[in-house]
Amino acid sequence: MNKKLRNILAVGIIAVTALSAIGCSKKSQEPAVKEKLVLGFDDTFVPMGFKDDKGEVVGFDIDLAKEVAKRIGKEIVFQPIEIGQ
Repeated sequence: MNKKLRNILAVGIIAVTALSAIGCSKKSQEPAVKEKLVLGFDDTFVPMGFKDDKGEVVGFDIDLAKEVAKRIGKEIVFQPIEIGQ
């Protein structure tokens, strides 16, 4: 490899490394976005997830998902899905 090509390659590597370091060093000034988690579940699978007499979704999976969402600071949305279609 000739000297000119080595110099160009070295400058390129240094430039890429420098740009990567600059991009990683800045902290975001924007507030964190509270993303929603969407949980798809079979609403006929008692006791894991089902609708109670009031039409509210309840069950072990629902309780577990609510607790996880609370601990990671996310809003959770429950989406019934159809199984076997």
